[in-house]
Amino acid sequence: MIEKEMYGNVGEFYDVLSEDQWNKRKKIIIETLQTFYDVEGVILDIGAGTGHGSFAALEAIPNADVIALEPSPTMRTALMSRIMRNPRAREHITVIPTTLETFSFPDSLRAVLILGSIGFIDETTRKNLWNIISQKLAKNGGIIFDVMWLDKPQTIKNLEAATVKIGNNEYKVLMNGEPIDSTHQKWMATYQIINNGNILHQITKTSIWRTLS
Repeated sequence: MIEKEMYGNVGEFYDVLSEDQWNKRKKIIIETLQTFYDVEGVILDIGAGTGHGSFAALEAIPNADVIALEPSPTMRTALMSRIMRNPRAREHITVIPTTLETFSFPDSLRAVLILGSIGFIDETTRKNLWNIISQKLAKNGGIIFDVMWLDKPQTIKNLEAATVKIGNNEYKVLMNGEPIDSTHQKWMATYQIINNGNILHQITKTSIWRTLS
């Protein structure tokens, strides 16, 4: 098994950063998933993270079997904690701790979710993924994926991506970006915990994102 850890020391900020965007798109994702209610097969959540997509799948189709594919041990910790508190999730969500490259796809897919992760998938793996899905996707099934607001690499300076008040602390995420080439963006994310104006904790992480229109 190959594990890919991107969130080891910033996992606590994942939902801080993603919550607002998730709340904005949750309704349309659930409504789209409901159109696959009578389709046979499992729902595959690629890069399941802390479980937003997997739980939306169960909300849309309560009897669905969901495979949550998540290589990050940090993300799986949060995901498993959420599953353990929900009896139906414990029955229907299967967490697979591996990467796309080593994952054994089920024979029939009702739907595939790729939320907040498609830009992290390299060219070869993504092309192979489309090929596999085309063979495994059930008739009338579908793929739901999202892209960032960047359709091409560009310079981004001090973008305040998220600020959330939790207790007496303020959690803040600042983003800076620069082009690497015609398709790839380098992101430098600074994560801060601030209390009464004082920075209690700060860390910067770098990642590469493949921009897609």
